[in-house]
Amino acid sequence: MELILATIFSALIIVMTVFFLLKVFYIAYKRKDISFRKCFLYAAVTIGISCFLIAALPFVFQSILEIVY
Repeated sequence: MELILATIFSALIIVMTVFFLLKVFYIAYKRKDISFRKCFLYAAVTIGISCFLIAALPFVFQSILEIVY
């Protein structure tokens, strides 16, 4: 139960962070601070890394809980 709750809340924090980063990239693109290609690249890298982190979270939390218990 603890594992599921910790994973859900951590994934929620990661999703919120990615959402706000995407907003920042879009604002920078609209202000012509970055090109469309850089905006797309940054967004793709951010989403890819966040998906990897969310997929790895249960295993990390399980190993931490095994050490604690």
